[in-house]
Amino acid sequence: MENQMTLTTDKQLVALVTGANQGVGNEIAKALAANGYIVYLGSRKLENGEKAAAEIGENARAIQLDVTQEQSIHTAMDRIGKEEGRLDLLVNNAGISHGGTAPIHRMLDIPGPLHPLISLLDTRDEKVNLSRLPVSYVTTLYKISFINKLGGKFRYGQGYYDFDEGSMVFTAPNQIVGSTSIYKGNEGYSLIFHQDFLHGYPLAAKIRQYGFFSYASNEALHLSEQERTTVAAIFSIIQEELSSRIDDFSHDVVIAQIELLLSYAKRFYKRQFLTRQAATSDLLQQFEGLLNTYFYEEKPVMRGIPTVQYLAEQLNYTPNYLSDMLRSLTGLNAQQHIHEKLIEKSKELLSTTSLSVSEVAYQLGFEHSQSFSRLFKIKTQMTPVQFKESLN
Repeated sequence: MENQMTLTTDKQLVALVTGANQGVGNEIAKALAANGYIVYLGSRKLENGEKAAAEIGENARAIQLDVTQEQSIHTAMDRIGKEEGRLDLLVNNAGISHGGTAPIHRMLDIPGPLHPLISLLDTRDEKVNLSRLPVSYVTTLYKISFINKLGGKFRYGQGYYDFDEGSMVFTAPNQIVGSTSIYKGNEGYSLIFHQDFLHGYPLAAKIRQYGFFSYASNEALHLSEQERTTVAAIFSIIQEELSSRIDDFSHDVVIAQIELLLSYAKRFYKRQFLTRQAATSDLLQQFEGLLNTYFYEEKPVMRGIPTVQYLAEQLNYTPNYLSDMLRSLTGLNAQQHIHEKLIEKSKELLSTTSLSVSEVAYQLGFEHSQSFSRLFKIKTQMTPVQFKESLN
């Protein structure tokens, strides 16, 4: 990987899709080409790729690529580097079936992993140059990054993440990650593992409950000095297990350490919400104001009941992060706040207007009055009709 590829925005964007001659990979390649990308279709048999490229059209290029062979990866990357000078997007579709961390090692040009499903990347002293990663690619792995020091920006979701000293960020499979050419050295760890590594352990199901795996880049976890020490100690244990103690107990020990790391992250995020009380208090006021405006402008009639997704977007947060912050302040998540507002507005309409129950439901954005009546009874222990009668 001698050629360093950089992002430029004044030229046609370049994408590489592995396993692109058929199935999901082929559909992704078609969509990218339709959106103006130059798309390289990677396939183990070049003739299959050429046939698929011909069907897609002039934006498609066939390229021989076997993701299980390191030399094949180098050859493909060299060709793209010479022809295009950069790679803007990598969709590692073929890598999904292999289910391991080896493709990341190849991209970083470092020795292969000792364990096929998990790796700990030690980025201290520039042992790993993260700028070798493509500008943007869809990850198939879980990733927990602990950064003590980093100069440069790395893609996370739709934006770029500026790591502060002592930060943690969490990504899950099928999220967009990557790097930029801006790189000044870094210090920290990145633990990457495939979901199959969790198979047979309760963590396989439990990990989906950790909302911070879907937090946006500006919602990273910022650690105190003491918290950094705790996190660094856990990473050190994992590193020792993966590098020198692979035996019958290694898997159990590493799983336990990952669970411990996630539990601490949950605790530290709770602390972060509380210590940023001023900002979160402002958030509550903004959230309430946004809800009030939504109903005042009668948006429910046109758009339906306000959703957590819509409100989060208006406040520049992800739904999970917004809910967690509200819960830390009030004990209620975002959806529960919406329900409370719906009940408040419904009582107002039922008590101050002559609207029927069906008309109130319509004014609040419900498609069916039965859904409104059901929610009202759950929240108030009486039906809307009973509430209206109680006023008389």
